Amino acid sequence: MALAERDGQLDFLRRLLADASAAYGRVAMVTGPVASGKTELLHVFGEHARGAGALVLTATGTRAERNMPLGVLRQLLRGAALAPETLARVLALLDEGQATATRTEPDNEVTERVQARIAHDLADTLLALSAESVLVLTVDDVDHADVASVRVLVDLARRLRAHRVLVLFTELTGASPAHPAFRTELLRQPHFRRIRLTPLSVRGVAEMLAQQLAGAAHLAADCHELTGGNPLLVRALVEDQHSAQAHGGLTVGEAFGQAVLACLHRGNPLLLRVAQGVAVLGSTGAEPLSGLLELTPEAVTQGVDTLVEAGLARRGGFRHPAVGAAVLADVSPDSRADLHLRAAERLHLEGAPPPPIAEHLLAAGRIGGQWAVQVLWTAGEHALTEDRVEYAVECLELAHRSSTDDQTRATIRMMLVGLARRANPAVVARHLAELTEALRKGTLNTRDALTSVRCLLLHGRNAEAAEAMVQLSETVGQTDKQTALELAITREWMFSMHPPLLSQLPAAELAPESGAVRDPRLQTGLALRKVIAVGPEETAIMDAEQVLQGSRLSEKTFDALVSALMVLYFADRLDRALPWADALLAESAERNAPGWHAMFASVRAALALRQGDLSGAEQHARTALRHTTPHTWGVAVGGPLGCLIVALTELGKLAEAEELLNLPTPDAMLESTFGLQYLSARGRCHLAADRLYAALGDFRLCGELMAEWGMDRPSFVPWRSDAAEVLIRLGKHHEARALLDEQLAMDCTNRPRIRGVTLRLLAAISEPHRRLALLTEAVELSRAGGDRLQLARALGELSQAQVEVDSTQARMTLRRAWHLARECQAAPLCEELVPGQASVEAEAPPAPVEVDADKVTALSDAEQRVAALAAQGHTNRQIASKLCITISTVEQHLTRVYKKLNVTRRADLPSGLHSPDTAVSA
Repeated sequence: MALAERDGQLDFLRRLLADASAAYGRVAMVTGPVASGKTELLHVFGEHARGAGALVLTATGTRAERNMPLGVLRQLLRGAALAPETLARVLALLDEGQATATRTEPDNEVTERVQARIAHDLADTLLALSAESVLVLTVDDVDHADVASVRVLVDLARRLRAHRVLVLFTELTGASPAHPAFRTELLRQPHFRRIRLTPLSVRGVAEMLAQQLAGAAHLAADCHELTGGNPLLVRALVEDQHSAQAHGGLTVGEAFGQAVLACLHRGNPLLLRVAQGVAVLGSTGAEPLSGLLELTPEAVTQGVDTLVEAGLARRGGFRHPAVGAAVLADVSPDSRADLHLRAAERLHLEGAPPPPIAEHLLAAGRIGGQWAVQVLWTAGEHALTEDRVEYAVECLELAHRSSTDDQTRATIRMMLVGLARRANPAVVARHLAELTEALRKGTLNTRDALTSVRCLLLHGRNAEAAEAMVQLSETVGQTDKQTALELAITREWMFSMHPPLLSQLPAAELAPESGAVRDPRLQTGLALRKVIAVGPEETAIMDAEQVLQGSRLSEKTFDALVSALMVLYFADRLDRALPWADALLAESAERNAPGWHAMFASVRAALALRQGDLSGAEQHARTALRHTTPHTWGVAVGGPLGCLIVALTELGKLAEAEELLNLPTPDAMLESTFGLQYLSARGRCHLAADRLYAALGDFRLCGELMAEWGMDRPSFVPWRSDAAEVLIRLGKHHEARALLDEQLAMDCTNRPRIRGVTLRLLAAISEPHRRLALLTEAVELSRAGGDRLQLARALGELSQAQVEVDSTQARMTLRRAWHLARECQAAPLCEELVPGQASVEAEAPPAPVEVDADKVTALSDAEQRVAALAAQGHTNRQIASKLCITISTVEQHLTRVYKKLNVTRRADLPSGLHSPDTAVSA
């Protein structure tokens, strides 16, 4: 205890000892807050007194021995070397005093005389010990001493003025005096002195750290802030630093928590109880603590003052969360729950907002009345506005467990399902049994009932979903317009996701109100049906973009936003869909919504695949499947799994793609449009592996299902062109032509991507004189469709058709095809275009000449238009036709372009040239 701040107290005690040695008896009381070093000061001084030749007798008052008469005196006299006859007399006095104090029917007057005599005689015995040497008596925690011992100590204090005796007591400050008469008597004595210990200053903490923790002086200020200068807490922090071998900031660990409890248990019971109240409420306010603990405000204030003096708290709350954690950990679970429940009830009666009340209800793990269900419900909804999903789930789960109303329970269950779709879709399956029961009982409102139907369908429970839909449809005639709206929304959703179920439902008897079409869910549902069944109508595209612009991502808008993205996808408006998909993907990640993120990643994979961005498609599809397992996806797994299979196949990772075919998928998947996507992907994989009849079977099954469901459109799955590709390789050109002609006759006019693929395949089985024109148009359409992979294929086949007409043009077209395929990382296509050059660029077709970017910007707008088209493989005649200029003008522009770019031929034009009016797609 070599601290400068304690040396002054030691010096003062040494002076008192010197006075006692000179027969000037002294009494001193050392006071201070809990764990302020009182006991240690007594110990250090006692060692000093023994070294100086004094007889030191010690005792400690404890709460356990408080009702043991003369227990403290027994402790003191135990250390005295008494003569046998003196010892016998003392023991007899002690026994008599104990018997007198515990007498069941005492004569008060006689008892008082006896106790006074015993106290006087025991005091005489102690005073006699000072005849041979200075006597030092120390009583630690005298406030816990028994009454009989205190009587002796009072008698001793009155008479030691002329004896060589020093009596030292310690007492906790802040507590009501256990023996007020004793304290009053001491204060009356002229030889009484008080020594008050205060918490360590920052300098004192720094000195203590320097002694016990090398190189920790820089932590002194933080340590003082955390402990308030309480030596016991400082030592505990030092121990935690040693245990953690921490570097830098302070580590608050197990030793600190134990020290907190030691402080509290060494105080009076009131201190611990008030600390428990502060830990529960997180506040030191006297009024709320008084109500919670059922104590008077004065008692609470006293307890809080003691906590502050002990360095455990400051005005407002504990100094560190570890203090509250240690306090609560020391309380039994039942008692802790009772405290939190009482706190919640008081806050509710006071009209507090739901969130703080819910905190206590969650901590209690139970509720005190049905009012709490609504509180938890509201608190959960509020938490969602802050994206605190896990907390919202906790609130709603407790509300669900506690509610006694079936309809309320069912509604809360649906909210939990919505949160599960957002945060952890794997949990949805756990709710299905209860949802089915709620549907059967009719305890769900229409919207929740139809959401339940969707959950059942996604997890392959089609029969139960159909039964519920029929039941709901039959009641629509007797219900309101809102029910008609919800049914209409679900029907539209089923058309794009589960069309087989629609045939099992009765026709809609009640149409939703005209204004209901503005509901984002119905608006996107109708738009999605339109682009699938009719084509990329501008109104449908506008509706989708309107929803994307006007809806913030939430549980209520999630499905509508996904549908809006799919509208743009099926309408081939990739340029409009990609920014929204990327934004929603980023937002779902930032808001820690794995379920949403997985779905948006699946959509993003489909968009990337349609662009020919194979590596992007692989990455996003893997993200979708990583965030939620194939089992979690249910039948919807066909979407991301199909994208991944196609991407891997086109990337040349055929073995990996085939491994994915072995993954188990739900049987009900083939009763959904997700199954069509999977069948198409599996067919592409079979085709790449030369399993032609297996591929043909998958493509034809797609066609059969689409025809059966009334949605046989190439925009959804172009199974005819896929099957035709297989038939061409099988040599069945007549069958292939029939399928391609049929596809051209359907709805390809406004779908350049599909028409381009169709014409490319048709060219493969057409007469040579028609092939060039068909492929030229296919290239134009593929370029307009934005699919770089299909463009590369069309350019590759065009280059073959150009060989006999213009070998230079053919080489340039081949070069462009190969570079596009390489940009797509389509290794199999690169190998097909230039065998042996799937990945080695050095031996690739002639690479474009490097052209300084400044030279490109030197071109006029007209020159850039001509150069861009020439670099893409167009002839002078084609360029003239496209730009409505003469062939001579084209030649003049090209001459100037060659000169400005310092190239000598068409093949040397850089492939990255773009028209200043519209970027020419790669």
